[in-house]
Amino acid sequence: MRTFADPSAIPNAVRLQRSSARRGAAEHLGAFPHDDTITFRLSLDRALGCRAAALCLTDDDSSLTHNFPLTAQGGDCRWDCFSLTLRLSDASMRDGLFWSRFALDTDYGRLYTDHSRIGAPSISASPDAPAEQITVYASDYDTPAWITGGVMYHIFVDRFCPGGEVVCKDYATLEPDWTNGIPEFAEVRGDRLENTTFFGGTLWGIAEKMEEIAALGVKSLYLSPIFTARSNHKYDTGDYLQVDPMFGGDAALQAVIARASTCGIRVILDGVFNHTGDDSRYFNRYGHYPPDGACDSPDSPYFPWYTFSAYPSKYRCWWDIDILPAVRSDNAAYRSFICGEVVRKWGEMGIGGWRLDVADELAPVFLEDFRSAVKRIDPGAVIYGEVWEDASNKVAYGERRRYFRGHQLDAVMNYPLREAMIAFIRDGDGACLRETVETLVHNYPPQTLRMLMNSLGTHDTERILNILSGHSGEGHSNRELSTLRLTPEERALGIARLRCAYAAMICLPGVPCIYYGDEAGMEGWRDPFNRLPYPWGREDKALLGHYRRLGGLRASSPALAEGEITFLAAGEGHVLFTRSAPEERLICAVNVGEKSRRFTLETAVRDALDDTPFCPGEQIAVKSLSWKILRVEQ
Repeated sequence: MRTFADPSAIPNAVRLQRSSARRGAAEHLGAFPHDDTITFRLSLDRALGCRAAALCLTDDDSSLTHNFPLTAQGGDCRWDCFSLTLRLSDASMRDGLFWSRFALDTDYGRLYTDHSRIGAPSISASPDAPAEQITVYASDYDTPAWITGGVMYHIFVDRFCPGGEVVCKDYATLEPDWTNGIPEFAEVRGDRLENTTFFGGTLWGIAEKMEEIAALGVKSLYLSPIFTARSNHKYDTGDYLQVDPMFGGDAALQAVIARASTCGIRVILDGVFNHTGDDSRYFNRYGHYPPDGACDSPDSPYFPWYTFSAYPSKYRCWWDIDILPAVRSDNAAYRSFICGEVVRKWGEMGIGGWRLDVADELAPVFLEDFRSAVKRIDPGAVIYGEVWEDASNKVAYGERRRYFRGHQLDAVMNYPLREAMIAFIRDGDGACLRETVETLVHNYPPQTLRMLMNSLGTHDTERILNILSGHSGEGHSNRELSTLRLTPEERALGIARLRCAYAAMICLPGVPCIYYGDEAGMEGWRDPFNRLPYPWGREDKALLGHYRRLGGLRASSPALAEGEITFLAAGEGHVLFTRSAPEERLICAVNVGEKSRRFTLETAVRDALDDTPFCPGEQIAVKSLSWKILRVEQ
């Protein structure tokens, strides 16, 4: 046996290929159905002198490791080759999360594969070197395909468009200045805020603007909470079975669903099921509802929904915010109510699915019951969860989550991609974008990946235009931010970068989601200044046209709907990748660096937007702060 002092002296060349009986070639994929058969092909530098290799799969739940020996396949003067064909069901692998590495008996002793970088393993002497994540999901797990071929549009209802008669509640204030009004804000960030100033946006107004929404290539419309509640944001639900009268009531939602349907759009509701409002018929802290709430009596049917430490004044809340009493989502009566009456009423009205607020805090049994109830009414309805991290391996409250095993969610909000996009567009880190996308491609089931909610901004984040402008807004008080606007130079830079960001987002796996007004050039600092009214008649027409052109491409492209992604280059200020489907292959290049970049074509292509032809061997120039989307001629 050879000895060595420096681990870097170990020959480190290694290649790993996988193929799936269900999915074909799968070198960079790590999620498979339970009934799949996987073939592993491992090629090692012959200088290692590898005599035997074994696949070690560690069960995340039990920490037990299963070892599967590979068969030597010979090789050549450069490589020693080994292979293993593994039927997951025969290997006693249920659906779950596993950690994979190869143990190697070599002339250098026992070595292991190191999976620090997705798709590029190396060799390590450490048995604790990073393993590769393998996700095994239920064989019948599938997600609706209708949502993948278009764009999603996210609306904060009170700030999108007035319409119909606004019935202002007695405690609420209606801000009359749609154009210049300032949202209610706390003087000190984090202080209590009533959020009872409304601008008068309604569901009737949304219905009236459906054609403008559809012109963006939209197939799905995601609404902020619409159920009766005290606040303008409605995350403090008062009644799950009634649309708030200030938004137009049930009739207005029916109008939105009907109008959306004529435009080929389905409506997704925001389900806030981890907590209710304290001013709700279920909690009834102030006595505004019939006297059978949890605060009215311990004999209330709703009392078991909540957790009191000193009745009725002290109770468990969401993030200790006392207007948001937390619900025990594992309570059988609560699950029966939500998964029965609530899901049934809105499902039968014709909604297209749900986005679940703070999904990490919902009990697994609730998510399983919820999925079953939603899919019974409409198998094509979608179920998204609000998760801010990689949801395939998320640990929340000490428990590994099982969102994508086939029994809970369809997909999640893709915050990791948002962070990587900002790192690329604003800071020039193309390698970060590539690594993030390849990690998601590897870790997520393909039916999940294709419908991820890819947002550049949401109601919880600063407006993307402000972020890309280079002005963070940090160091300013809320009062200063309430009137602070970008300088013309900051705005111009932000818009140029936003055009690049949306071009890239359109071409990445998942569903691009527009936060209302981003396409119009809306500015906004942190909450609540990211929730200004839509600037009807004052949109940035050039930016809006850009969003419409790219949305049209997204809605018509098979490759962008479900095609595989391959990065050809990614570095400082640039990325170059392809999206490939049987019917179509696209090339996407984005350059946010200071200098123009060039790449050489290997085949004939046409510009995907204006049909300009380019010949094989021709060099394509991508100027600073610009992009190209090209369709390969077949």
